[in-house]
Amino acid sequence: YDPYREPYVREMVLPTKNLNPDIKRFQSLLGEREYNYFKGFGISSAVVREMKIGYNGRYLVYPYILEDGNCYAARCVLPEHEEDCFWHGNEMFFSGEFRIFNIQEIERCENGSLFITDGEINLLTLKELGYPGIAVPSVADLEILSQERLAFIDNLFLFVIQGVD
Repeated sequence: YDPYREPYVREMVLPTKNLNPDIKRFQSLLGEREYNYFKGFGISSAVVREMKIGYNGRYLVYPYILEDGNCYAARCVLPEHEEDCFWHGNEMFFSGEFRIFNIQEIERCENGSLFITDGEINLLTLKELGYPGIAVPSVADLEILSQERLAFIDNLFLFVIQGVD
């Protein structure tokens, strides 16, 4: 740890309203069917709870929590049909550098290793195995990862799903 280095900081004013109460409500709506969906990927309910994943009655809700510990946007995905998704929350946080799931892990992995995946399910599978990582919604979103953001990570491992033609 270098106490003299300049940390990566975004220059922006965050809104006072966040989705934290909604995320807690969505978490309470997760039922056995949703936990079984994750179990099919080898993901335990403990990891689902740790990542604060919820359910809005039709869609799984993945909260994109920022460095300040608050959620301003969440990606809602229809189970087993990941192409059917939408964003919920403040539109300012639907694009660009805000589309990183589990972003707080970057700072925790300083001078260490970090896994980058496409899709939240892939990240949850790695979390189940105990590996630190972040996810972007799709391979196309990998371009939003800036060199400055990842500058203090020693080893990056990229896991993507290759489409089948």
